[in-house]
Amino acid sequence: MATEEPAESTGSRELPEYYQNLRPFSIGDSMRDFDNPGTTNELNRLVMNPHSQNFIVDFGDDEAWCGFELTADAYSTLLKARRPPELNTRWINIWTPYQQKDIIETLAAHYDFTPRLRSFMLSKPLDFSTSSSSSGSSKTSFFHRHSRPKTSSALPNSSNEDRHGLGAEKSSPDSSTHASSSHDAENQIGLMNSASPSNYRSMDDLNIYNMANNIWHFQTVDWGRRYLSVGYNNLHSTPRRKRTVWEKELYRDKPHGQRVWSWIILCEDKTVISIYEDPFWHQRHSLTENEKRSLAVVRRNTVNVFRQLSRGYDHSHDSARQELPLRTRLGNVDEETTHRPSDMPGLLFYYLFDDWENIYSYIARGHGYAEEIDKLRECMLQKAELEHVDRLHHIGRKLGVLKRLYQSYESIIEQVLKRQEATLASLKNSQVFPSGIHSTEQSLGQLADPNLMGVPLSSAARVRFETLRGRIRLYALNEVEECLLQKESLTMVNFNLIAIKESYSVERLTRVTLVLAKVTMLFMPVSLMTGYFSSQLTDATFSVKSYWISFAVVLFTSIFGLIVFDVFSATSEGKMDMKSYGTKFKGFLVLLSIVGYVYLCRVLRYRRLQQKHALYPYKNREDFAKMTNQHAYEIQKYLFGVEFPFTMQKALEFALFRTYGIPSISSLLVKTKQLSEKQFASKRYADTVVLISEFMAWSPEAERTNAAIARMNYLHSLYQKKNLISNDDMLYTLSLFATEPCRWVNRYEWRQMTEMETCAMGTFWKSIGDAMNISYTPLTSSSLGWRDGLEFYEELHRWSLQYEEKAMLPSLDNKKTADETTALLLYDVPTSFVPTGRAIVSALMDDRLRKAMMYHPPPSYIQTGVETALTLRKLALRYLALPRPHFLRHDIISEKADENGRYHRIEYESEPWYMESNTRNRWGPQAWFKWMGGKPIPGTEGGLYRPQGYLIHEVGPKSQEKMGLREFEEGREVLMKAGRGSCPFSIGK
Repeated sequence: MATEEPAESTGSRELPEYYQNLRPFSIGDSMRDFDNPGTTNELNRLVMNPHSQNFIVDFGDDEAWCGFELTADAYSTLLKARRPPELNTRWINIWTPYQQKDIIETLAAHYDFTPRLRSFMLSKPLDFSTSSSSSGSSKTSFFHRHSRPKTSSALPNSSNEDRHGLGAEKSSPDSSTHASSSHDAENQIGLMNSASPSNYRSMDDLNIYNMANNIWHFQTVDWGRRYLSVGYNNLHSTPRRKRTVWEKELYRDKPHGQRVWSWIILCEDKTVISIYEDPFWHQRHSLTENEKRSLAVVRRNTVNVFRQLSRGYDHSHDSARQELPLRTRLGNVDEETTHRPSDMPGLLFYYLFDDWENIYSYIARGHGYAEEIDKLRECMLQKAELEHVDRLHHIGRKLGVLKRLYQSYESIIEQVLKRQEATLASLKNSQVFPSGIHSTEQSLGQLADPNLMGVPLSSAARVRFETLRGRIRLYALNEVEECLLQKESLTMVNFNLIAIKESYSVERLTRVTLVLAKVTMLFMPVSLMTGYFSSQLTDATFSVKSYWISFAVVLFTSIFGLIVFDVFSATSEGKMDMKSYGTKFKGFLVLLSIVGYVYLCRVLRYRRLQQKHALYPYKNREDFAKMTNQHAYEIQKYLFGVEFPFTMQKALEFALFRTYGIPSISSLLVKTKQLSEKQFASKRYADTVVLISEFMAWSPEAERTNAAIARMNYLHSLYQKKNLISNDDMLYTLSLFATEPCRWVNRYEWRQMTEMETCAMGTFWKSIGDAMNISYTPLTSSSLGWRDGLEFYEELHRWSLQYEEKAMLPSLDNKKTADETTALLLYDVPTSFVPTGRAIVSALMDDRLRKAMMYHPPPSYIQTGVETALTLRKLALRYLALPRPHFLRHDIISEKADENGRYHRIEYESEPWYMESNTRNRWGPQAWFKWMGGKPIPGTEGGLYRPQGYLIHEVGPKSQEKMGLREFEEGREVLMKAGRGSCPFSIGK
């Protein structure tokens, strides 16, 4: 019984008279207001305490009361007393049933449990003997597992590296065998006893925990006139630990996880009882850190249901899967409010059974086995061995255990739902009588069939059970069955590969034998000739010269004969013998290496593409409408930083360059001298790069992103107020930044942009346009809005082309601005090659832009050379270049500020604006290259190039660096509150 004093906190309700009038008075001292935040925190600590043994929760729509560590007498009093209508549902949870036998006896007597069900609940926990041997691991029958003392019946029920048990998957001819009631369990035990009574040391070994530990898919469904009870094994994905040798042997055929036997009982008085096996009862007072974490995983669902019953607990940090419709509802419609008292017991019963976390960990575990099977398949293709068959065998046994475990859940659901037919008894948990719960119970007393067994579920619980059955079949069982099919096919593949390997070995042995036979045949005539010359013949003399001449003739004749034999027998062994095996083998390896490397490059590049697409839930055009700006930012950052860094950076540079083909834009730049005068051009260009990089490099809701946009908006506003910048020019510039990178990638890169990536570009730049207050009125669909980023991108691209037809006209201002920008692009090109560089820049332009810039067309050989070089680069990237790793991603600005709160550029192309004067920047390869060309490097020229870095609100022309701080702060605040990470198409402009 609890000894804690009631928590004192503001807003605590007075203890209801229902508890105050109960004897013993300690009941009232134990109950706490579950909706009071102060007592809720205390109760939350108790439910998380690994030493807690039981608790009770009485709750309704308006109030809830909870008590921990009540005695059997207290439970007996609570069960006998009539609950007030406002506390219509009760939950009793017991974690250590063996140590609380008196409470189990009290519950069994009150609800009239069957004697065997009561005995099962009082079963002694497993004997944690460490003397088990591995001899029993070959026995897969249920009877064999009980035929030897201290084998499987004495196995520890603890989480381990790969939680196994003795071959439970062959425990019955029917893979989904279960005990549907306590009577079925009696029959099963009776049959085993009559079949082989000498095999049993004692029937005490056949308690519920022994059966559950040996048959993981064992389950019971019991009906009484006052209760419905389900018992089953739950498998929890607990942290792994190092196992002993005998544990590895005995548990290698069971899936990883902590097995825990559970009872959930729904009673007629709207009471739900949950009883759980204690996996660590043998060392309850000295749990290790690993066991504490494992126990937290085992109790995770119970704790979550417990918290969901409290309105004093802070649910703001709960994930969607943790939210349960027990006492939390979004509305108060009459239909739902009327049914809540009758729905609560069934829903509580369901959510205790449906462990959401476990269901999805099972699916992940299935994928884990699929991954293991794939690794085995790769190993088989490299080297086929019989060891792979053994590993596949054990994987198959684990999957078989999982399959039968899922099937046992299906069986439980089918049995529970089968009894819930539309009979008079089911009226008890439905609101067919409008006069309230009390009148319903009175009516049922006259209408209910006294012979009907079980407690009916409400419709809300039945629907959820049916949905859970579908999920188990669709997700878990289908996944496991697919893995089993792959396992069977791989077993046959392995045998076939072994046979092929053996045939190759026989073939190689045959070739060696043929070579040896040919060598023998080659020297056999020579041996006969030598024997002839060594013979002592009368009147016959031989000289050394005659011997070697004869030797040469015989050897040549033998070789010629073998060659002729090879030709006529249509074999190539003779030819192969005469050639250099080493040369052929080296050539084959070189060819194989080239082909393999090309294949590897292609596979790795497209595999990363598939992996990136799998990260986001946008598989078709309908999904694109849901793309958030946050996801669009992540996709475009990946494209700019890792996938196409060179091409996209050049595309943005040329996008900015292309805007100078519009006279209204270039004339303003000439008037302000920002890009038309040499002394201002590089600073203006660097400032533009910094601001664009800031809002492209960080999340849409990041402070730096919105600060850069706010600063850019202020600088533009100075000219918009004077009508020097039109909305069409702003929209055209935005369209180039969105479309030019895609156009360049599709034309010059190793692959095309996918629809998802194009949609991301449209979505991202649409959000930028919204933040810059650009009006989309010139676009045709501006009044109706756009379905997704792809539709916006396509319409923006069409409008951009139409705008260029009427606005991109030749102008001296265009040329003057283009000349200064081209000089920046060719900053590091030696003077003698500048004309060629200008021709290359002209080759990258189209005719319309070239005419607007008043540039001459490049020579044909330059145009052809540029196109050829870009095509060769495309092919080289596709077939010869491995994908760029993430640690070599392309970044332009620093991630963190220095001690003065300033940021720096990481790289530069022309002059080193905002580059930190450190060792890398002053002595790195780029610095040496600049120094040899006579160009400035970071830290030179004093503070001219701002080596101290930049503050975002000071970026811009020197005359405006200290201006607009108030407008900057206001603009940034507005953008930060705008929630720019959501989908920009969800709210029409």
